[in-house]
Parts: sequence; structure tokens; C-alpha cells
Amino acid sequence: MVWIPVGTFLMGTPEDFDWDHDPDECPQREVTLTQGYWIGRHEVTNAEYAEFLAAIEEAGGAAAWTHPEQPPEADGQPKSHVPEFWDDENLTRPDLPVVGVDWWDAYAYAKWAGVRLPTEAEWEYAARSDDGRLFPWGDAWPPPAGAGNFADASLHAVEPTAMMIADYDDGHPRTAPVGSFPAGEAWSGARDMAGNVWEWVYDRYGPHDPEATVDPRGHPDAYGRTIKGGSWRGYESADFRTAFRDNYDPEYRSDDLGFRVARSLREGETWPTQGGP
Repeated sequence: MVWIPVGTFLMGTPEDFDWDHDPDECPQREVTLTQGYWIGRHEVTNAEYAEFLAAIEEAGGAAAWTHPEQPPEADGQPKSHVPEFWDDENLTRPDLPVVGVDWWDAYAYAKWAGVRLPTEAEWEYAARSDDGRLFPWGDAWPPPAGAGNFADASLHAVEPTAMMIADYDDGHPRTAPVGSFPAGEAWSGARDMAGNVWEWVYDRYGPHDPEATVDPRGHPDAYGRTIKGGSWRGYESADFRTAFRDNYDPEYRSDDLGFRVARSLREGETWPTQGGP
């Protein structure tokens, strides 16, 4: 993990922003995070997630790590937390990010691991810094070479109808091993915060509250959960901007959706000295 210190940053997008953007990104406001935190340097991998599945099998179920609101499977059986696409060898190499997981899976994994999902504000600050950058690497679009895993010539070679970023080739038609793109590293040291896979965060999805400026959380009554970061399928700049946000029902699974984890300081720990813009 990488350490993110206390900080204040611009979250969201100005209403008069002249690039394509969603109204739910607005308004932009100054947000303060009052506690430092750790966030995953990269997305959770298949190898890491496989350890969780083994723990479920050994425990005889995942009840100890299940979110209290998690519904049972359609047949009434407890949720297995086995990802969709788990038998697809193109997506399940140990060093690739786990995909095919819904929000309930991500929550249960994090609880089992003794960590948690990052809030949207924590995720955005770790990607954006306090300088308001549009992308983790800065403000440049198209992305510089090696900035991340996006829809590119490699994807187009296996999916000829796929849209792609012109003159970009990251060498990976679908998911890439986590941490493969140092040129796209965020100020915090976190990688893959644009591209590779979309990432679940903790928050329920709703319009930004302009009054929520200190340690904001999502809409308390919403059902959908927020995702951030774009994926290997993305080719438009909007998907990869640090402020961009979208949402799905927590049961949604996809071959380009995973997560990373975070945690707060634990009792007895001291504030790290590294980190910071």
C-alpha cells in the first residue's frame, strides 16, 4: 500500500468545464480529508483473491465477512463470492487484477483481509493530488506512451470492431498485470488508477453534495455503488479523468470491473513520514 496524508483538494468537475463531462461530477468543491490513510498501490489480483476463496472454503462459508445487507443468491443459497469469468484463462492469471466481482464480493474480501474499500473522496485524492490534475499522470490527452491499459491497437487486433485510442498500443488486449505502467503512476505512488479495470469504491452513488466538504461519503439512501478509473475497454478521455464517476447496482459484474483496498491507521501505529504531493 501507499500512504496518503491528510490533505485538501478539488473534488469533482466545474459546471463550465469545456470537455465532455457528466453533471453528476459537479459541482467542484474543496474537500478536506482529516485522516491519513493507506490505499492499494494497485488493484487486488487474482492470486490475492484466490486466498480469500480458499479461506471461505476452509471456514465453510463467508458469513463472517458478509455485508449485512447482502441478498442471497437467486436460489436462496448463500453467496459463494466466486467471480464470474473465474474459468477464463485470459483473465485469471495470478498477476492480473481480479474481475467479475460485484460490490458485495469486494466488501467481503476487504473485510476478510482486515482492510476496507476506499471512499470516493479517498480514491480521487490518491489519483488527483491537490493540484487538480485531470488524469493521474497530469493534464495531457491523448495519454503519453505507457500511461495505462486502455482500448488500443492490441484490443483492436482481437476485437476488430472495438473503438480505440488512435496510435496507442499498450501491448495488452484485455487486462494487464497490475503495476505495469509506471508512466501513469499517480502522485501518491498508486498505479492503474486510469485504465486496466474499473474499481468499486465504498460509497453509494448520488449527486455531489456541495455542502459535503469534510470527509464526504456517498448518498445514504442510494442503492447503486460508485465506480472510478476507467478500464481496458475505454477509449474516451472522460472515462479516465480523476473526477469521472459512474455507478452500478452492487450485484453487477463485468470482465473490466475490479477493486483496490484501503485502510485507516490502526491503534498504536504512528503517522508515516513518506507520501504527500
